[in-house]
Amino acid sequence: MTTKEYYWKNKEKIGEYNRKWYEENQEKQREYKRKYSKENREKCRKWQRANRNKCIVISWSTHKKQKEALFKERGKKCEECGATERLPFHHTEYVKRLDVIKILCIPCHVNLHRKLRTYEVPHTSPT
Repeated sequence: MTTKEYYWKNKEKIGEYNRKWYEENQEKQREYKRKYSKENREKCRKWQRANRNKCIVISWSTHKKQKEALFKERGKKCEECGATERLPFHHTEYVKRLDVIKILCIPCHVNLHRKLRTYEVPHTSPT
């Protein structure tokens, strides 16, 4: 069995393991990110300059009050399938903040990006 086959057969189990590990090791992850940023300062700055709008949205979307306000306004569920867990935001344009954000569950978010890559639909998202 290949790694890919194993992953698809055990996707739920692997996802649960990864979530649990991340919860238990958040401080370790933060420390790793700090160390990486410090050691690769120029590389990080270059990425930030190239992705200025994305950086603004990333810092904004991590702000808990604004995130909860958006969930309250639109309902805390995926706008495609109605799922209520693991809901990242999808930004169709990074310059506009709230106007163009969609709340999608991870499978719908992945499928949307897959469609955007597959059919090469023109979009303003730099992802």
